[in-house]
Amino acid sequence: MTARKRADRLAKITCPRQAAVARAVGPILDVFSTGFAKMGPDERLAAFVPADDYAARWRNAVRMPALGMVARLGRDLGLGTNELHGDAKLRGRTQVPELVGINRTTLLNALWICDAMLEDRADMPALALARYTTIRSRAQAEVRSERSRNECECSACSKERAA
Repeated sequence: MTARKRADRLAKITCPRQAAVARAVGPILDVFSTGFAKMGPDERLAAFVPADDYAARWRNAVRMPALGMVARLGRDLGLGTNELHGDAKLRGRTQVPELVGINRTTLLNALWICDAMLEDRADMPALALARYTTIRSRAQAEVRSERSRNECECSACSKERAA
């Protein structure tokens, strides 16, 4: 997907929280593998592709914690589970391109895997936590900067306006 096409997709996102998550997908994926950058949004998190080489095997191995980190960011920004998956049968209503093909159960399993990883005090999880903390801070700042213009009707945005 071209940068312009991705920018067009991101411009259509009406919720500032979902927009912040969508913009953070790339940096989150970079925590795990730069190989995700070459893939289209529909492939990055939703598809376990045949692994023809070691790099593809690695991406398949880290796809769940990466997906979980995206979900963790959404939850930390106040989004509910249904706003982070695309399974319409289960009320999924994500606007994040990489999450449209994700079902609810996969999302929740990935979230739990990521949370377990972030609680581990080994070197790799500690590095991932440090990177995640930076990404989360940027996303929170993005959401705050949109507060005065926010007309989103999701539960998190509505609750924020009522406060």
